[in-house]
Amino acid sequence: MELPSVSDLTSNEKKARVHINPFDSTEYPEFYYWPFHKILRYAKTFPMPSPDFELNESGHSNWQELWKGYNDWAAPHWDDDYEAFMRLRQTQNIYNKFVGVGDEDFPELQMKTLFAAPIERALAIHSQSEQHRQMQQKLFVMKYSLAPYSTSFETDDEDAKYADENVRVWRLISCFGETNLATLHDRILGPAMGWSRHYHSYKYVVPTSGACFGPKDCDAVDQMTWTQTSHTLDSAKYQLCHVLRETGQRLVYMYDLGDKWTHNIELIQVAEKGDVLKLTSDEQVNAALVKQYGSNLPHLDGVQLLAGEVNCPPEDSNGCDGKGDYGSLLKKGKKFRSAEAATSNNWQDHKIKFAYQFDLPSHSKRLSEAIAGKSSSSVGHKKCHIQLGGGPAPALNSLYSGKSPFEPKPRPGEKVQAVNAKPGYLPMTEILKTRPDSASEAVCAACGRQPNIITGTAPLLRCSGCKSARYCGTACQEADWGNHKVRCKKMKKERSDYKKEKVSS
Repeated sequence: MELPSVSDLTSNEKKARVHINPFDSTEYPEFYYWPFHKILRYAKTFPMPSPDFELNESGHSNWQELWKGYNDWAAPHWDDDYEAFMRLRQTQNIYNKFVGVGDEDFPELQMKTLFAAPIERALAIHSQSEQHRQMQQKLFVMKYSLAPYSTSFETDDEDAKYADENVRVWRLISCFGETNLATLHDRILGPAMGWSRHYHSYKYVVPTSGACFGPKDCDAVDQMTWTQTSHTLDSAKYQLCHVLRETGQRLVYMYDLGDKWTHNIELIQVAEKGDVLKLTSDEQVNAALVKQYGSNLPHLDGVQLLAGEVNCPPEDSNGCDGKGDYGSLLKKGKKFRSAEAATSNNWQDHKIKFAYQFDLPSHSKRLSEAIAGKSSSSVGHKKCHIQLGGGPAPALNSLYSGKSPFEPKPRPGEKVQAVNAKPGYLPMTEILKTRPDSASEAVCAACGRQPNIITGTAPLLRCSGCKSARYCGTACQEADWGNHKVRCKKMKKERSDYKKEKVSS
């Protein structure tokens, strides 16, 4: 997916402009007053990559050295984060669409929507193509790795961190091309890497165009960092094969918009279900595969975690010397044990004590459980609740009243649950789904396939017992029965309770 050309624009898109409110006294750069066709031409003149990592000769940038690609729709950027933050505070009463009392967006957001329009239209056209239809059915094998910048031992030298090319934390995963990007985050990338599910928000960036995808509605605490000037396409409406179409292409995945853990996802094999995994040109992956499997490489049966090295960073950068700085912990060596890191949500839940002791079977089990279970609720992400002025944490029944967007009221088929209810840990809660996944949310509980029913693909079939778990067909259901039979009765009761709640609500 490339940055569009002027010839790709409609006549209205060529003439479109950013509207600067007359009460806004900000001195915006000249390009903010140009028609979009001229802005697009200007964006294409920027060095790739910028030789000084940051700005062109006019002091503008649209390149992100962290992932060596376009940043945020390739819209030219012209000031630092602090200056941008202060400008938003000063103009928030002018551009008030954000707070729901007007119809005018911040100029930065208007700029990004201009860049997004032709890409969104191109995606809609591609969705109807034969190539897209075929790629939906394929299995994608991908190297999913934490950016070297986040794991670099050169913690005091920014230039050296950017130049570091040593991949230390990575996974080799497979899933279907038809998997939507919301499901990819919730049920595959998080469990495979070792992040906590339903905790932080996320964002995808296509480095060749700067196109951004993310959750439509998200109440994770870190989401507020991006809301005002972030423009993302709904990740639930786009599939993996929209953004990765041939081997060698990359997708950037940012998890936790506060700590900004940045990952690269590279497509290295496109296969049919049942094909044998192939060795690649990546020596790091090949060495791990030979060590794990010898000459008997596994068959590709669906969503799988095939290999990996080094545990994922602790949530909230616990035990690190700064936000998103895992290298400060890793450089202390394989025998170093961080008491602070061990208190993080994911290390505590996964019983991790040492960064380098990666347990492939445990990670694979969590991935399988995420596929066999339910998708996370779109609301009620894990949050700390501390009583102001001290005292005990608030009671569960006093939370999530719906009076705040960060404390939404549970809907039928949802419940509030305590997290980390142990002495010495911050009290947390989240809203869990008990209702069955809808046909559009569901994945096959055996292989992880997620058909796109919006385009007319036949939905998955439901288990006749619980009417909650779904499968591609008899073969997948029979293969999974040994695992599902212990869940079937519970899922049946949850569905029955949900139907009663729905009637009474």
